[in-house]
Amino acid sequence: MSKLDAKKLSISRSRLNWDNFHFPDKIKFVEPDSGFSFTEKGICPHLGGYSERQWERRLQLGKKVDVSTIGYENIEGFHKDIKAVQAWKFVRVEESMSGGSIKMPLVRKYENEYLAIDGKTTAITLKELYGDFPVWVIDESEKSSDWNKKVKFREDVIRRYDYGQITKDDQVLVNEIVNILEEKGEKDLSNLLKQQFQLIEHEKFDLNSSIFFRLCKKSGLKLHQQGEIIHTENGKTTLYPMMDVCDDIRKFDEMIKNLMNLVDDNMVRKGDK
Repeated sequence: MSKLDAKKLSISRSRLNWDNFHFPDKIKFVEPDSGFSFTEKGICPHLGGYSERQWERRLQLGKKVDVSTIGYENIEGFHKDIKAVQAWKFVRVEESMSGGSIKMPLVRKYENEYLAIDGKTTAITLKELYGDFPVWVIDESEKSSDWNKKVKFREDVIRRYDYGQITKDDQVLVNEIVNILEEKGEKDLSNLLKQQFQLIEHEKFDLNSSIFFRLCKKSGLKLHQQGEIIHTENGKTTLYPMMDVCDDIRKFDEMIKNLMNLVDDNMVRKGDK
């Protein structure tokens, strides 16, 4: 796929003030984000039944296809007239491309029909800039090679469950099971399930009381909660967050410096220094 000179593609440039936008000369195409596209998948009724976890796995089975092999005009839902697209939408695409990469538009194929699910403004932007570009295609055709690989429900059941990724759908299902167990007198098992799937409201640990959290926050380190663990002591149950830290090494150095200053200050207050 060859890159065309964007300046030679002059569709409505003056009306759109295209020169006010700053797009990179080269761009890396990456797979669509399942989180962003999850809310858009309902455009296809049968796709709407996928849970978040199933949708993530379904997207992983897609493949990159150059739009020229399909024909841009053959994809239903793609913008045909750039003048009909609101300018602020191009600002979002510009911001996405500023880092040197862009998520491929997501397209669903069924037999010989193609439907855009996500990335419609991205698609017409790439068309104007490059002419040809890749899209991420999930093939839902009856005889497609990934038809039987869409969602392996048995594999989902037998693999180890990730309690850090509990969804509302999971809780609804487990609540039904809990009701059945309680009707049969299985109180201990039903209470265990309630705790594991967070159906019981427990007190949550206050992150602001954590020295580690305060130091990370002061140093600008980004913390991401990856779930919670349940701890019971003296009859009191508390939910403690499991944290993941990933950031610039300089911020870690800054945190260490802030920790040393904190220890220094405490020693001065206690008269140990």
